[in-house]
Amino acid sequence: MDDFNHWSSRERGRLLKLINFFSYFLFAQEVIVFPFLNQKMDFASEKEAHEVIFKGITALETLLKEFKADHAKFDPSQIKKSLEEMKEPLVGLVLVLCCHYR
Repeated sequence: MDDFNHWSSRERGRLLKLINFFSYFLFAQEVIVFPFLNQKMDFASEKEAHEVIFKGITALETLLKEFKADHAKFDPSQIKKSLEEMKEPLVGLVLVLCCHYR
């Protein structure tokens, strides 16, 4: 994670765009994919995982905007902590979705 200290403002901006895209992707899943799949199987637990992930993404997005506005505040350990908090629900969601789409 120490490599983050050497990231340029442009690279940090790209990370923010990636987080924005991921947030949109999860939102689209909830609005488009889950209702369709709910007709055939129960996706309630996946929706709960999404809520945890959305909370983490929102926190991460706020952090990145803060860091982008004031480079002196940049702290990679906060990014790492934020990502680690989403690790379990993200892995679980990926595993469930992979099993459903096989």
